[in-house]
Amino acid sequence: MTTFVLGLCLTLLTIGNCQLPSQVANPEKVLLMKDVSMMDKKQDAARYLADLDSPDQYVRSQAAVALQRMGHPRALEACLHTLNDGEDELHLDYTPAVFCLTEIGKPALAPLLDRLLDNDEITRLRAERAVEGITIRLLANGKDRMETEAQWREWWKEIGYSYNADPETRRVNVARLRAWIESQ
Repeated sequence: MTTFVLGLCLTLLTIGNCQLPSQVANPEKVLLMKDVSMMDKKQDAARYLADLDSPDQYVRSQAAVALQRMGHPRALEACLHTLNDGEDELHLDYTPAVFCLTEIGKPALAPLLDRLLDNDEITRLRAERAVEGITIRLLANGKDRMETEAQWREWWKEIGYSYNADPETRRVNVARLRAWIESQ
C-alpha cells in the first residue's frame, strides 16, 4: 500500500496537479521526490533512445511514441526514423510515427518533404498522411471541422501531390508545398 501511495504521489507531483500537506511542512522532502521523478524521466528517455536501435520495429516504434509523448527534444528525429515501423496490417498507410508527426505539427513539415520524394512508395504514402494531418490542423485554426475539411480538400487538390505520381510531378508538387510552408 505504501508503494502505491508513493507512486501515486510521484505521479501527481510529476503532473503538477497535486499539493501535498507535506509540501508546507517539509519542502525538502517534496524537492527530493521531484528529483527522483526527474531521474526516472531521464532514465526512461535514455532507455527509449537506446530502443530506437532495436532490431524489433515495434520496439523502435513504441520508443519514438514515448519520446513524442514526453516532449523529448529528439522526438521529431525519432518519429522520422521510425516512419515505416510498427505498421498496422489493416491500415498500411498509418504507423504510430504518422500520428506522432501529426501531433508534432509544423516543425515536422520540412523534414517530411524529403520523404515525399523518397524512392519507396510506402514511405511516400506515410509521409503524405502525416503532411495531410498536419496541414489540415494548420488550416483549421479553430474553425468548423466540416468547413475546414472542404477547404483543405480544395487546397490539397491545388497542391496536387500524390505519393504514386511520377517523380517529376512529385518534385513540382513538393516545391509548391514547400512554398506554401515557407509562406506560413
